[in-house]
Amino acid sequence: MDEFHLLFSNRYAAEYFLRLYKRARKWGLSPTGITQNIEELLANQDARLMLANSDFLLLLNQTATDADALCELLKLSDEQRAFFTGVQPGQGMAKSGTAFIPFDGRIDTDSLLYRLYTTKFEDRKPA
Repeated sequence: MDEFHLLFSNRYAAEYFLRLYKRARKWGLSPTGITQNIEELLANQDARLMLANSDFLLLLNQTATDADALCELLKLSDEQRAFFTGVQPGQGMAKSGTAFIPFDGRIDTDSLLYRLYTTKFEDRKPA
């Protein structure tokens, strides 16, 4: 779900998603939330618990304040923080279980793959 933080501005939507999140695994589901506003999301206690208990996170470039909040929540070091602050699109750090894995998945902007996967509207060209 994109703009995930918006769910938590509505008490009923937040409660519904929290129930779904807690039950999803027994149904073979993997709820996915996407947000660029992590501090806003972390202002909600239920959202904080969901994020802290997530087995998989993908941390892309974060602002300094968002990175600070994530480091506090996830108990990350300054060395780990460097993998998701001040980085290029396609770079970041993944959390899988208890492992944190830096990655560099940049794609050449002149390639077919880039044209297929870019989320920049100005770069979307017919393949």
